Amino acid sequence: MTTPTGLKASRTLTATALVAWIAVFHLAEPASGASISHEIAGVNDKTFTVTWFTETAVVGSVRYGTTQDALVGVAHDDRGQPTVATTHHITVSGLSAVTTYYYRIVSDGTTYDDNGSPYELTTGPSLAFTLPEMISGRVFEADGTTPAAGAVVYAAVESSQTLSTLTDIDGHWAIDIAAVRTGDCQGYQPHSNDDTVSITIRLAGGDTVRETATISATARSGPDMTPSATLSADFTASPTSVEVGSPVQFTEAAGGGIPPYSYSWDFDSDGTVDSTEADPTRSYAATGTYSVTLRATDSQGATDIMTRTDYISVGAPADSDDPPVTDAAPSENGLATKPPVDSTPVAAATEDATVDATSQTVTLSAGSTTTPDRPIPGATDIVEESETTSEFNWWLVAVIAAAVVIIGTVVWQLRIRRY
Repeated sequence: MTTPTGLKASRTLTATALVAWIAVFHLAEPASGASISHEIAGVNDKTFTVTWFTETAVVGSVRYGTTQDALVGVAHDDRGQPTVATTHHITVSGLSAVTTYYYRIVSDGTTYDDNGSPYELTTGPSLAFTLPEMISGRVFEADGTTPAAGAVVYAAVESSQTLSTLTDIDGHWAIDIAAVRTGDCQGYQPHSNDDTVSITIRLAGGDTVRETATISATARSGPDMTPSATLSADFTASPTSVEVGSPVQFTEAAGGGIPPYSYSWDFDSDGTVDSTEADPTRSYAATGTYSVTLRATDSQGATDIMTRTDYISVGAPADSDDPPVTDAAPSENGLATKPPVDSTPVAAATEDATVDATSQTVTLSAGSTTTPDRPIPGATDIVEESETTSEFNWWLVAVIAAAVVIIGTVVWQLRIRRY
């Protein structure tokens, strides 16, 4: 490709560098026929690149050929053979233009394909030579000081296909964007001043996060890029011990990733989303202990889950109709007094009912007998007072009668003497 007229060395390409830590997965060891997630980059008339990620460091390779039953070609990692790593970047080269190729991925000794059939792609046509237009940068780990060696860097100009490369031991990378093709690989992607170059950097062992940077076409070098912290879901609640029907305030505390975040709350960990608010309020209708789960998702689709087990304790409400019982209540002068007498009837009787207050037994006219659940405060005092009063009344009658007899006798004797 001939360099477009007016394209000068002093032009500036504004690049949005999307720095990412991709969430990786553990590769089990399935038999041939299982599929594996991977990406294809840099398809042209002579090469294509296969990239994938593993949780543990393993050896990878790609077997390829022009017929499904004869994958006789073998390509190894661009860092040399054998490379043991969690990031895998393998360029298949020496290909023919406009030709369909079939391939399988071998990772840690296990062969992966498209559910029993080889993956396939078609190379693009041969195009005219172009002068290099290199862009470059450097990547560090999350601590900001350790070079991110072996990271996979992807670059695209507007809607072009993706190019890729690896960072070196010092975290440096470089990509020739002059050779980038359109999405269908049939021609070069047109680009000019101020076009956006999207750069994605992926390292094994983290969730997807992104940053932005501007790359100058004059220097063709971007700023140092450091991935942000991994997305982390977290939350608090207040109070964590409540009565049935009382509200609990939940507060999200997610961090890392690229805001804004979205939320999915499960207040009883039953698998059902109960709220999508950031800081919801919830009340519980039944007593028990509840686990709570929050799923946080950032703007790039990275997800993290936090579950707090047996986090909320819900008890029965206090019985307002049952006041506490005390042995004595202070009076106004500070002295203890007897509790008030319970005025609740111990039995219902219409007539001829007798009460033995001492034994607290109620006898009804029908002959049935019941014993109340509660003692009758002061009952013994009432009985003793009643017996004392009755005895006093008999003595009073006797004294009055004696006085009447004496007075009558005296009067009678006086009358006799008078006559």
